[in-house]
Amino acid sequence: MPDKKVVIVGGGISGLSFVSQAIQADYQTTLIESTDRIGGCFDSHRFGDFSLELGAHTCYNSYRGLISIIEKYALADALLKRNKVSFMVYNKGKVEKIVKHLSFLEILVSLPKIFNIKKGNLSVKDYYQAILGSNNYKNILGPSFNAVLSQDAGPFPADSLFKKRERRKDIFRSYTLRGGLQTIADKISQDKKLTIHTTCTLTKIMKTDSGFQLTLSSGELLQTDFLVLATPVSSATAYLKDLYPNIASELSKIETAQVESVGVVVDKMKVKHPPFAGLIPTNDDFFSVVSRDVITHEKFRGFTFHFRPGLLDEKQKLAKITQVLGITQDDLIDTEERTRSLPKLSMQHKNILAKIDQALIGTNIYLTGNYFQGLAVEDCINRSFLEFNRLIQEFVHQKSS
Repeated sequence: MPDKKVVIVGGGISGLSFVSQAIQADYQTTLIESTDRIGGCFDSHRFGDFSLELGAHTCYNSYRGLISIIEKYALADALLKRNKVSFMVYNKGKVEKIVKHLSFLEILVSLPKIFNIKKGNLSVKDYYQAILGSNNYKNILGPSFNAVLSQDAGPFPADSLFKKRERRKDIFRSYTLRGGLQTIADKISQDKKLTIHTTCTLTKIMKTDSGFQLTLSSGELLQTDFLVLATPVSSATAYLKDLYPNIASELSKIETAQVESVGVVVDKMKVKHPPFAGLIPTNDDFFSVVSRDVITHEKFRGFTFHFRPGLLDEKQKLAKITQVLGITQDDLIDTEERTRSLPKLSMQHKNILAKIDQALIGTNIYLTGNYFQGLAVEDCINRSFLEFNRLIQEFVHQKSS
């Protein structure tokens, strides 16, 4: 049993997946979270027995890292299969089928280029314009990718989307959990071997002979052998700027985008639109609407609007929501709002990460988050698992030296 301490800063799925590994390996594990809620993008707003996702919405049977956590914490029986309902387009006030906005002639002409073009060298915009046509990209593909990432997806590396992963055929193809994805975060955070500090931040990090001394915003001092930063990239940059300025300098090159999300609960009889998985706007103030229709409820329907930042105030957002859903504000039974920071990945991203990973070696600092392998839940988990494996290897090396 390793007599070592690990402190993880950040209680989202990246931090929690690291927690799950550290506890299983019997490390003394402490989690520090700046808000009063554990879960990060696993953010299920609960209204009685109805839950509405305000962050991540969908998980798949190809998410083997996530499934391993679900099984580790005996949550497999809580899995709920998602209904097969389609994504639709919101265009000039109308809800339309995606196929209406595609030019199949343009696809027929452009698609043969897929055999001669390398995805890894191109941005999302350049790659998909080339193989499916510029008008198709402008009219539907670009808005669809923006909806997935809740920001302008065009500059992202093309190979950061739609990664091929091996599926678990004994698990539903796509699923959520009873009580929402927050259920996973709740279960990990309730582990009796975990110490948690919420509404708490680091105010000072001092390197010691055996690791680090951390000063918390509460004034408490913690000693740790290993420090894990599972925070937004801007926070990781701020934490490391004095201790490891070379790492902070590279982190500062990763830009971020804001997304303003509003979830609403509505009586299912009030919304006239038939069930849909989500709405993709062709040109509007929001990136997407994600529906709770994938899990049927006898009384309610729920919708989460992911708005472009800084365009609408609270009153205007509610007006937009009621306009799109064809209801009045009196029909809104419950509302909940969140603002999140997301990384913007560029074509230089891999080079930046390579320099960061090289500089991290031997520091006893471990970085994880949605700015490494990608924004998907499984990307975050895989990065945490890789960093934990690095911790194990470096610990073994330190013991033998």
